[in-house]
Amino acid sequence: MNKKGQVTIFIIFGILVIAGILAFFLLRAKIGPSSSGSIEQNSESFLQTCIQDRVDEGINSIMKQGGYIKPEIYINWEGENVSYLCYTANYYRPCINQEPVLISHIKNDLKEYIADDFESCFADYGKTLEQENYAVQVNYKGFELELGNGKVIITSDSELIYTRSGETSKFNSFRLIIPSHLYDLATVAQEVTTQEAKYCNFENVGFGLLYPQFKVNIFKSSSLDKIYTIIYKKSNEQFKFAVRGCVIPPGF
Repeated sequence: MNKKGQVTIFIIFGILVIAGILAFFLLRAKIGPSSSGSIEQNSESFLQTCIQDRVDEGINSIMKQGGYIKPEIYINWEGENVSYLCYTANYYRPCINQEPVLISHIKNDLKEYIADDFESCFADYGKTLEQENYAVQVNYKGFELELGNGKVIITSDSELIYTRSGETSKFNSFRLIIPSHLYDLATVAQEVTTQEAKYCNFENVGFGLLYPQFKVNIFKSSSLDKIYTIIYKKSNEQFKFAVRGCVIPPGF
């Protein structure tokens, strides 16, 4: 009986130790992150979730409207204002490239489109930390946006300073990656525009053999404008734009 009693005591003691360890870690999790690394990961995750829809919305507008959030010279096609990337009003004449630095223009357009929302996301994350009993200081310093193969990259050196229990930490290096083939499609659009300006034509068949990941559809309107739709096959992302050049007047 004494041996059984001793075994029972050891079992109870073991359960209490395990329960104490579990309670310690649960309490620690409720108090907050144990290191600044957790705050850093959470901040980038929060910012990406916060800004993702706005970025996607901007990308969608740019792709449907020929590289512009607000088209300037455009044709209305299938209910969308599709920008002319190469245009001339004259008959017989080759078109003139309307946006020689298309990638740079798209980058600036998209950055301007999301700027206010991105700043708001920083402020919102600061409020989220305050709800977790942190004293927070946010020094917003803007951001940079770059386009790359298969992605949009957003970086910021804005400062996030947070204090709790007398300990202060600072994080000032944010990097978000939004999946998108905007850059790849816009690069093809630049090549099409260059060929149209030089030769009044784009060699679709040869291009397709060299770059099978893309499909290029060409539609000619009744006024002989060309509407290009460039498709990235794997994701079915589409970039549309218009060209008007080397047009023969009616009756010829």
